[in-house]
Amino acid sequence: MNLFDIGSTKLLSCSMIIEPDNSSSPSLWKGQALHLAGLVLLLAVAAFIWSLIGKPSPREFWIAIVFPILHQVWVWAAWRLELRSSAICRSVGFPAFLWVFFLLFAGRFVTLTWLAVLDQGSLGLTPMILGSTDINPSSTWALRDD
Repeated sequence: MNLFDIGSTKLLSCSMIIEPDNSSSPSLWKGQALHLAGLVLLLAVAAFIWSLIGKPSPREFWIAIVFPILHQVWVWAAWRLELRSSAICRSVGFPAFLWVFFLLFAGRFVTLTWLAVLDQGSLGLTPMILGSTDINPSSTWALRDD
């Protein structure tokens, strides 16, 4: 049984997608210059802010940055190619597209969580800011029963 089959009904299949009309589909690169410029700007800002906090966990930081980029590039390329020529359905199929899509989507959160755990405490935020319920008696935040 296929992962995307329920009984005799297919939930997701390429046969459900209408043959594309190439005359109205955008080219692969149309309108992408602004997206590329935005990506370069965001990478520069991320690198600058990262350098301000001392460049902790460099490998993990850039892996956490790359996963969302890979995810967006996958979606962009797959759907542009699908609109132009049904390339996804003709090559790997829609279920394979979904597997890669969700692996990259989950990877975004996994790598970000991994980075957060490795870099825990590096910003020096107090427990009160972090939402801790522990109250230190010597703290000025503690309620006193004087």
